[in-house]
Amino acid sequence: KYLKLVAGLCSFGLIVVVIINYTVNPGNIYPPLLISDSHNKPSPKDIVEQLVQSDHGVIIQNDIWNERDIKRALALHPTTVQCAVIGSSHVMQIRSAGQERSLPNNCPSLINLGVSGASLEDYLALSETILRNERPPRVIVFGIDPWSLNFNRDPRWVRYKQDFFNMKSKLEGEYHGDNASSSLGLLRNLINREYLQRSVQLILSERKLSIENAPEFDHRVGLDDPVLLPDGSLIYSGKHIRNALALEVSGIHDFRIRGSRWVTEKAVELFTRLVKYLQQQKFKIIFVLVPYHPAVWDITEQSAVTAMKVVESKVHEIARSTGVQVVGSYNPSNIGCTADEFFDAVHGKTICLTKLERASVSYRSSKE
Repeated sequence: KYLKLVAGLCSFGLIVVVIINYTVNPGNIYPPLLISDSHNKPSPKDIVEQLVQSDHGVIIQNDIWNERDIKRALALHPTTVQCAVIGSSHVMQIRSAGQERSLPNNCPSLINLGVSGASLEDYLALSETILRNERPPRVIVFGIDPWSLNFNRDPRWVRYKQDFFNMKSKLEGEYHGDNASSSLGLLRNLINREYLQRSVQLILSERKLSIENAPEFDHRVGLDDPVLLPDGSLIYSGKHIRNALALEVSGIHDFRIRGSRWVTEKAVELFTRLVKYLQQQKFKIIFVLVPYHPAVWDITEQSAVTAMKVVESKVHEIARSTGVQVVGSYNPSNIGCTADEFFDAVHGKTICLTKLERASVSYRSSKE
């Protein structure tokens, strides 16, 4: 009876978690239960129209829009800027607005398409979207992370899985429809603790469906909520910025760096095909490596440091074979970033990212 009771309570708890995550849906991953829910807030296209026309960016509150929807709409928006930056939260601070410009020599103007936890699948999906833009940027910057040369390192890419499969079919010459792994990722997310925390936070907050233009403000201080600047780059909330001042960093535990397989050759092959395909479509490609905190590198025996060394070497190998420029380095000492120029172990501040071009290598294609 005791075991049955425990099993029943556990099952009931899981059902409650699933119901909360599906109905609250803080990341807007699942279709709404009520059709009216999808009509009560601006569309991603509306948000992007307001964003690019704003003077200081927009405030998006309460985390009720899927950031991949917004960045996908931004990737489709016709533009005159030179670069599109694709990558994870590590590149979200890269910007061309204001005085602290991240890639002034390579990207005097840009749109930032960075999304949380971006993986190889995101690279393909957003590249496919850019190709559909009637007036796209002609330079694509890939921010490559230590987990990028692998598959399925983050399930959130399934938000635009059809774009991924469409691009994959172009690269491999055959159609790849939906697969079980993408659907399984959505199911697993229903019992994800982080997603549950976001659901509870959203329940306790006041839902504001309108998009507010940000006032003029000091980017170093921030506002109460995060702000997307007109180029799509991110300014963290004031609280997040203040917390970074008291942060102590030592080692790192990153779930995306698993075991000892930091590079999968099939993933490298697919990514290389993507780069070559985009080059054939007359796009210039740049790889960017964003540094980790110096304290992470002080613990040389941890797997994260080994992974960064292996992946950085592989990135240069790919760049050499495709004639791509590599900007930046995972090692902060290579570009001069100091400990006070980081928000945490893995996210550099804008002042650090302005130094990325100090480490820059341009390769000629091995075929030339």
